[in-house]
Amino acid sequence: MGNVKIRPATVKDVQAVYGHPPKRSMKAYAATLDGKTIGVAGLYYFPDHLLAFSNVLPEYRHLKYGIAKGTLKVLEMLEDVRVPVYAAADPEIKDSGDFLLRCGFEYYTLNDHGEIYVWQPKH
Repeated sequence: MGNVKIRPATVKDVQAVYGHPPKRSMKAYAATLDGKTIGVAGLYYFPDHLLAFSNVLPEYRHLKYGIAKGTLKVLEMLEDVRVPVYAAADPEIKDSGDFLLRCGFEYYTLNDHGEIYVWQPKH
């Protein structure tokens, strides 16, 4: 098994992970292993905020180094934004809320999508 590589995502990458093309404008990165897309992460654009998202195919979630590489790319993207970025913790993934906190998000609210976190621009 090779190393996880991170590169800009395409519509095909999103389809490979989510089963459908993106539903809105986004900027994202794809994680690939031996040429196969195993995850995507990035930002969906809304008029007044951004939504951070990520998904790694379940059989590859043990590849912590690859997840860390992708996380760093998304955190770099956050440094350039000037509006709040929201993210929902996945209730099916243990400690996903704690992961968001470690990435600089703060707990915001609980709604129909679960626990919502917000990252505030620093500039």
